[in-house]
Amino acid sequence: MAYDTTVHIGENSPEQVAYKLLEEIAFAEGKSLRAGMTGQKADRAYILSTYWECWRVVQGVGTEEWDDADSKELEPSAVCGPGRGVLVDSTAGCPS
Repeated sequence: MAYDTTVHIGENSPEQVAYKLLEEIAFAEGKSLRAGMTGQKADRAYILSTYWECWRVVQGVGTEEWDDADSKELEPSAVCGPGRGVLVDSTAGCPS
């Protein structure tokens, strides 16, 4: 018996909104999420961390890190240096 491995995301579900936000961010940052798209191919870490960040924002959590960064007069991407980092806290996953 074959199993359907397709993931169905409901219209306007938090997951779909987060994915659409991921697509917009990737486009704005010049990243390609799949074949046929222009831009630098996004790697697994970029896709997962950016989607996770989008999902948290859609859920209404995860914005306090941006507020902390703004209060320190930093760009949000500067929290973990160049590129996008996972923003669990301001130092998570950041190189020393």
